[in-house]
Amino acid sequence: MRKQLLALLSMVGLAGSTVPAQAQVLKGSKEESTKKASTVKESKAKKETKAAAAQATDKHKNGAAEAGAAKADAHIKGEKNAAEAKAAKTNAHIKMNKNEAGAAAAKDAGAKK
Repeated sequence: MRKQLLALLSMVGLAGSTVPAQAQVLKGSKEESTKKASTVKESKAKKETKAAAAQATDKHKNGAAEAGAAKADAHIKGEKNAAEAKAAKTNAHIKMNKNEAGAAAAKDAGAKK
């Protein structure tokens, strides 16, 4: 009678998880060998807590790896920028030398006339 009342109340929404419930027992089996619903819920909650902790640890490791990768990228970008600046200076120096050589050639050509 109690189980029927509990079922009726739970259908209406008046019975919650605070009402103790037991797992179904087959006729002829020992009731002691079955687990109570609260025991099952507790073990499930423990497993979920462990999984959440493991996931948090994984996120921390991934975050550290991503930070390291970002530092490496920044270092590579810095080296690339330095190389580009050096190349720009070299190109400017080469252009300046070409202009000076052209001016000297024009000066020599003017002197020969």
